[in-house]
Amino acid sequence: MKFLACSLYIQSIEHLHFSLLIKLSLELMKNP
Repeated sequence: MKFLACSLYIQSIEHLHFSLLIKLSLELMKNP
């Protein structure tokens, strides 16, 4: 059970990180 919670937590962090990277790259494309 603990392992499941940990993996879900890691997945949510990775998802957040990924969306932040996308936002950052879009900002960089707009302002070269």
